[in-house]
Amino acid sequence: MKIQLSLEEKAAQVLNSFRFGKTEISDYCIRKVRAYRENGLISTAKHFPGQGDSRMNSHYELERIKIIRLKERYGLFKPLRTPSFSRREHRELAETIARKAVKITRNTAGHLPLSCAPEKPVLLIAPERNAKLDIGVHMSEKKAKPYIENHCRRVVEKTIPLTIGAELGGELKRMAENHSAVIFDASFRLPSGQSAILTEEQIDLLKHLQKTNGRVVVLALNPFIISQIPFVNAVVATNGRNEFVLRAAAEKIFCGEK
Repeated sequence: MKIQLSLEEKAAQVLNSFRFGKTEISDYCIRKVRAYRENGLISTAKHFPGQGDSRMNSHYELERIKIIRLKERYGLFKPLRTPSFSRREHRELAETIARKAVKITRNTAGHLPLSCAPEKPVLLIAPERNAKLDIGVHMSEKKAKPYIENHCRRVVEKTIPLTIGAELGGELKRMAENHSAVIFDASFRLPSGQSAILTEEQIDLLKHLQKTNGRVVVLALNPFIISQIPFVNAVVATNGRNEFVLRAAAEKIFCGEK
């Protein structure tokens, strides 16, 4: 639950409808928490001190506001220690959770489970790594290729930026023609670190890939993108990027739901 205390009208323009005014915040938050609780939801407060100091949209621009300075002071941008899953029962629990969380949300043409054609490799289109986002919780995020290669040895990976130009788009369309299938890893992140919905360029590219190849599978980190691509026949919702999630996603693509 976002708690936003807007200090100035400029700041209010970049905040959403969850923002509360200075005199309303306590009453509104108490009522909201109570409503969540009555409906079986657990809530937690966030964003304090928050974006009320900001004069820009932090989804696309970064500003050294109060919260950023405090996080730097307390070392919250330092890499987290990688969680230890040395105990077998811990790994088994993580794998069980991932298998239940990762879902095939669309398979209208019956392409899944995907079969690997020996004469043609699978094309994996994945986001470029943004080193600036390798902080905090994002440190545990992994690349999808090694987990896909556990099921299909012939995988060609092409990484792309958040913004796709005409030249790169044309190259990807040509590549799709010479591959047995296309896996589009849609785990793009905004400069703020939040998972992104698809841009118009990315949606247009997917339309062309679907038309050119026909066997397109989208890995959806952000579940909101599923409604953006009704023309894609196969979608797997991942809801994460750690090793257990990506292993489960690869299993869903090549082995189907078990």
